[in-house]
Amino acid sequence: MDRTFRGGVEGRAQGEVLHSNLAMVRQRIDGILAEYEDRSDPDALRSDPAFKWVCDLLPNGIGLTSEPTLSRFENAITIADLPRSRDVLCGEFLDAFTTPPPRITLDVDAFDDPAHGQQQRIFFHGFYEQHPYLSTSSIRICRSRSPVPRPTWSRSWAASRHLGCLSRSGG
Repeated sequence: MDRTFRGGVEGRAQGEVLHSNLAMVRQRIDGILAEYEDRSDPDALRSDPAFKWVCDLLPNGIGLTSEPTLSRFENAITIADLPRSRDVLCGEFLDAFTTPPPRITLDVDAFDDPAHGQQQRIFFHGFYEQHPYLSTSSIRICRSRSPVPRPTWSRSWAASRHLGCLSRSGG
């Protein structure tokens, strides 16, 4: 993740910056993995020593990012930023293998997060019998024998261009 998010802190007052982009991404991902996905959770976890340690901060050091800062960071990401981030993350994943595996299976499932209030893009879902924020993930790490490798994948792709990739998704 270091390559993906170590970029500058564009649009932020440089002298006031305490948390790097990478630190904010780690905090958000680790929070979601620990089932703290609500936007109000960062403030409750800011000084939690165990959560600070999980996010690569010293338990007695500076606090984690506040909710407003984390929200501004997330909202500043544009659609144009997504392909670069995807390519770097996929490249790092492929670089983690000394010998490319013969096949990778991506098991991608949707998960529902019950919505409260008037959130955007929320509709009643009959299967879940509620108004969920239904998050689905669609990941493409590679395409077997792709004729044109992505520019940021060139080193990784050369080592694994014949890698079989199976993606399956549950309903």
